[in-house]
Amino acid sequence: GELAPRCFQYYVRQDRLYLLDFALALRRLAALSEGEDVEALRAFADGADVAEASLHESFFAAWGVDATALLQDDQAPTTLAYTSFLLRCVADGRAEGLAALLPCFWVYHHVGVKMLALRATTYRDRARPPQFDAWIDMYGGDAFADAVQRYRALVERAAAAADD
Repeated sequence: GELAPRCFQYYVRQDRLYLLDFALALRRLAALSEGEDVEALRAFADGADVAEASLHESFFAAWGVDATALLQDDQAPTTLAYTSFLLRCVADGRAEGLAALLPCFWVYHHVGVKMLALRATTYRDRARPPQFDAWIDMYGGDAFADAVQRYRALVERAAAAADD
């Protein structure tokens, strides 16, 4: 399929807002955690604040979108509904919060991997904005795969320790 650059730009602007609450949810989970999980969750939040935000910032620079324009953005109703759900799950408890955030990691990686495969085959000879490739490289790459596995291990430990 094809994705219009303006639709991708809208998505990235919403994703920037989403990541603010996503990182907040991870930090709240860290506050509910103990031992090595505290630092792991803080590191995941830092990843959202640094790596993912840096990706977005590189896109905004290429598109000529400045900080003033970004400050005008509000979460769309669907973004707000989803981030509110995530924050509510974290408020309901550590295990619930960890489980609620797992799809955030897992789905992005799954889509990134699928897009890597399509880029190498079906869309190999297609021209596309460089931001598409940068997104695919980040979320389909080994570093993000490792992060997903580490987060999934946190969730699985919490699920094993949870009472019914």
